[in-house]
Amino acid sequence: MRAVIVLAALLLATPLLAQQEAEDGPVAGLQTGGFFTLASGDVGGNYFSVARALCRAVNRDQPGVLRCSPEATPGSVYSLTSLGRGDVDFAIVQSDWLAAAADGTGPFAQTGPIADLRGVAVLYSETVTILAAPGAPAGGLVNLAAERIDIGPPGSGRRATVERILDAAGMPLTGFAVVTELPVPSAIDELCAGRVDVVALVSGHPDPNVNRAIADCGARLVPILSPPARQRIEATGLYRATAIAADAYPGQTATVPTYAVSAVIVTRADAEASKVLALIVTLATRAVSLARSAAVLSGFDPARTPAESWPEDAPIPLHSALAAAP
Repeated sequence: MRAVIVLAALLLATPLLAQQEAEDGPVAGLQTGGFFTLASGDVGGNYFSVARALCRAVNRDQPGVLRCSPEATPGSVYSLTSLGRGDVDFAIVQSDWLAAAADGTGPFAQTGPIADLRGVAVLYSETVTILAAPGAPAGGLVNLAAERIDIGPPGSGRRATVERILDAAGMPLTGFAVVTELPVPSAIDELCAGRVDVVALVSGHPDPNVNRAIADCGARLVPILSPPARQRIEATGLYRATAIAADAYPGQTATVPTYAVSAVIVTRADAEASKVLALIVTLATRAVSLARSAAVLSGFDPARTPAESWPEDAPIPLHSALAAAP
């Protein structure tokens, strides 16, 4: 109960705390204890940069009291499986694969639903992002069906989402000239070296890897335009129509129609309330400095409580420590 009261007080003060953020001083009033892990993604991706920044902030605010360790993983599917086994304490994952884990569908069909998953925070929106090399065919996604494509490593949410999007677009992997399975930074290297024509990502923006591909390789962002593909994607109920903004990257002059999911932090029902609260308070009170370390967090709104930002139709409920807060 005391932990919930502390959280309520901090959440009510969130807007003021965010404006008056003390870069070098600890957040007072929240005492916790122990060690916990935060699973993310590959070391060159947004998930790991967010996990590293968040853990650094927690560790700085709670020296000798609480220790957070960012853990690199192949991606969302792997992280959710590890969370279900108890190998990690928290995980940053894509919302579409969180739904699959809760329902026991897709990559979780053989093992069944992961029980007792609980929500912690919605971090930012992620879009299906298709990067094409300068010499690749112009037009929308369907024009790239015979090219060399990277779709990400097995076990990553990126890989699973890209496969689903390509299937909806009527583009089986067997139709591509070459299919590679690389971490994002390596895939961008291959794009720039001319050994890959297309890199398919699921990414928040701005993304340093996308920026590098555009700046160094002359890559371009490709829209999802095919009406049949869009209808099939929307029929899944997992993706919302959106667009990458015209000014997201230097030289980009038009919006790029695509689809989005959310990057969320999840845990298990038995996670200690003190650790859940430590993450939420750090997100709320360190929003400015966290966005400097991980630019993808620039859109995170520290004024919204977890209960306000967690979707009503989410496949899992919030952790009890957060659901009890006003």
